[in-house]
Amino acid sequence: ASTTWISVTTLSSSQALVCYQDGGNSSFGTACILDISGSTITSGTPIVFESANIIYISVTTLSGTQAIVCYQDTGNSSFGTACILDISGSTITSGTPIVFESANTQYISVTTLSSSQALVCYVDGGNNYFGTACILDISGSTITSGTPVVFKNASTTWISVTTLSSAQAIVCYQDGGNSNYGTSKTISLGL
Repeated sequence: ASTTWISVTTLSSSQALVCYQDGGNSSFGTACILDISGSTITSGTPIVFESANIIYISVTTLSGTQAIVCYQDTGNSSFGTACILDISGSTITSGTPIVFESANTQYISVTTLSSSQALVCYVDGGNNYFGTACILDISGSTITSGTPVVFKNASTTWISVTTLSSAQAIVCYQDGGNSNYGTSKTISLGL
């Protein structure tokens, strides 16, 4: 079916997890295991983790059996939302989604800090479309969001973030406050 807003993450050397918007099923948020043997890929049974039209999908691995997916939930006022995905073999079980930003949330990117913590960066439409970051704490299938922090007080788009160390991440983005130049900066993880 028409498949958009695709994001994939590694679970092991022989398994990956892909998340996407399934245009063949009401544009619901969907996840699927991909098993790899040599150059052969076998897909598992897709599961719906969000029964609404979702966009700006980003997924990252927490451990070999767990991942966290972040997205804009257009079925809930376009709020920034996160959901745990537990993996057992080729079976995926989704947790209860939580809102980490109660505003129009765009250009979402999430990175793993540890098996119990992730960092999500995004554009906060409720705050002048500034670049914003938020810690997500994970306990089992429960997510608790920290206080959002602005990392760029200008219109920010096309965000991508990755972890450098347990104390630092780097975020790259288009800086609407500086001629739309490609820009990068480090983020202290003492948020």
